[in-house]
Amino acid sequence: MTLIIMKNTVVFKYDREKDVYNYLNSVYKFKWLHHGRNVDDWVVRFLFPEDLEMIKAAKNEEMARISIRYVVKKVIRRSKLEFGEIENSLEKAWFPKEKLYFKKLGLFYNKPIFFPNVTAFMTTLPICPYSLKERWFMVSYRFCLEEQIRTVCHELMHFMFLYYYGNSALVKLGSKEKVEVLKEALTVFLNTDFKGIIPVPDRGYPQEKQLRDFLLQERKGKQSFIALMDAGIEYLKREA
Repeated sequence: MTLIIMKNTVVFKYDREKDVYNYLNSVYKFKWLHHGRNVDDWVVRFLFPEDLEMIKAAKNEEMARISIRYVVKKVIRRSKLEFGEIENSLEKAWFPKEKLYFKKLGLFYNKPIFFPNVTAFMTTLPICPYSLKERWFMVSYRFCLEEQIRTVCHELMHFMFLYYYGNSALVKLGSKEKVEVLKEALTVFLNTDFKGIIPVPDRGYPQEKQLRDFLLQERKGKQSFIALMDAGIEYLKREA
């Protein structure tokens, strides 16, 4: 097929309500899949104990939102200058890589990039959710610049997989959780097909380590993404 490489732009911005949303779903109650991680201490390690206690003590979600808005306001006020410099540095570091990354991403999946732009919302937490439907993902202010770039590459790789192959993988696997496992395992190829763009390795989550290792071995004999995905699906079926 002929790949169509459009002018794509990752727009970096901070939105306080998006950050509040992240706290609500990551600190007040952790709603994401664990993927074998011990997330309890990791997610909250940048919060002062009294702020964490205030959020956790909320009697309901609405009260939690009020507490979180207060905490986030303090966090931003304390580090506004530093966060501004971090965001500017990320923009300057990412944009020279963007065109080449999108080209390689389209070639890897053998599909055109499907979005004209996507928003990378900065968050003051070290956990980065996303919304394929709304075309946004999060990048943490708390990461170093190299890790932030890895996050951008990681999340955009998810978008392409879910958009083009998520439904077919779900039909074959019969489980959204298994699709999530496959999705995360596939990012191991950031370390092979995207060298020169990703500045630090994508290590993945503990739960997917064996599948990631398996996929790397399969890569030696399978060149197309479809073949790799199907091999991963068969692996997950055997492990069920």
